[in-house]
Amino acid sequence: MSLEILSVTGKGDLKEERIVLKAIANTNLSQYVLIDKTFDEEGHIANLGRHAYKFPNKTVAKDDLIILYTTSKPIGFVDEKAAANNVTWHFFYWGRKNTVWNQGGDTATLLRIIHSKAV
Repeated sequence: MSLEILSVTGKGDLKEERIVLKAIANTNLSQYVLIDKTFDEEGHIANLGRHAYKFPNKTVAKDDLIILYTTSKPIGFVDEKAAANNVTWHFFYWGRKNTVWNQGGDTATLLRIIHSKAV
């Protein structure tokens, strides 16, 4: 796995909700899907992958940060990446109308696609 989940912040606030990942090696993001797992009161999985985001074909370098906002891209926002303190940030927008991450009880899961085929 060439990516790791660092944090989920802004949970429950559509404008602020985002997940931050870090590239631990050079990689193409198109190999990855982010899903959520929601649990019921007894701790059993209630929803597995109800929300899924497949990253686009984009190569990132080791130590780059990937920011996935739950909402749509803000009008007028043109930067798809930025650099600060020798770190490159790549911004993506899920385009959802509602938040994904609950205040508690969700798990962010990153899946690497080994093989897929249109059928």
